[in-house]
Amino acid sequence: MKIGIPRVLLFYRYYPMWKAFFENLGLEVVPSSITNKEIVDTSVETSVSEACLPIKLVYGHVLDLKEKVDLIFIPRIVGLEYHTYMCPKFIGIPDMIRNAGLKIPPIIDPIIDKRNFRTGFIRGFFELGRFFTKSSTKIIKAYVEGLRALRSYNERLKMGITPLEILDNRNFRKDNLKLKIGIVGHCYEIYDEFISGGMIGILSRLGVRVLSMEMVDWRDILKEADVLPKRLFWTFGRELYGTARYFIKRNLVDGIIMVVAFGCGPDSLIRELIERDLTKPINFPEVTVTIDEHSSELGLITRLEAFVDMLARRKQYENNLSSVW
Repeated sequence: MKIGIPRVLLFYRYYPMWKAFFENLGLEVVPSSITNKEIVDTSVETSVSEACLPIKLVYGHVLDLKEKVDLIFIPRIVGLEYHTYMCPKFIGIPDMIRNAGLKIPPIIDPIIDKRNFRTGFIRGFFELGRFFTKSSTKIIKAYVEGLRALRSYNERLKMGITPLEILDNRNFRKDNLKLKIGIVGHCYEIYDEFISGGMIGILSRLGVRVLSMEMVDWRDILKEADVLPKRLFWTFGRELYGTARYFIKRNLVDGIIMVVAFGCGPDSLIRELIERDLTKPINFPEVTVTIDEHSSELGLITRLEAFVDMLARRKQYENNLSSVW
């Protein structure tokens, strides 16, 4: 039996775990194709118009798998940490796809919810495993193998290797990188090279080493977000703010690039918080890149080249960043 995993949303965070879990239960895992113009066009035609581009892409990637698999895996992720929620569209995306009239294979949508229960993650995988076997032993073994694969994947990320190099066999320049830029954005925006305009590759060719949230311990990021007087409601919002503060506070980067999806309310709020609390008080270099289905790669290249040139001149001639930490 073949199960398809759309290359969207949390694919670049959890795919190694999902793949190992399913393979240990005897399934063949088939990821959807890397995003291309055909997938984007199909996504826009079939999705709801008010959704952000990352949500729209789910439709196109599901249709890409339509003739390739027997089942499609779209987890219903409610929360990844205590008392916080995912975006409502993340929670509802399985139902949105089911009711879109796409005539696709059955959707498997276990609930992953860690808001109130520490065991919420493993409960979701037990629910998932029950679709394929009644043996608790097999499910536990598959879950342990999945955790092992995820741990190995995360260890490689902490070494500065990007998910694109691990999962998509991309190669980026490693030598003579004179600048460091932190990309603050969601994995499904940064590592989808079509909608991000190949941002990481462009920066690599410009002699920039890229740092992202995936290269930092998740607990350290959330600790940085806890300094806010009121706890942020969204898990992803906490991640963005914590990542920016982690990079800036420790002087790990020369500048940061905020990547936000057009139409995402929480992202626009977090961007304002980062600018008000972290970048403006110390005049820290920052640029925001907004993505949607109309984004231009040429326009992105021009903005990135200008930003990198500005950072290089600043580092060479000014070298006078103050600190408020």
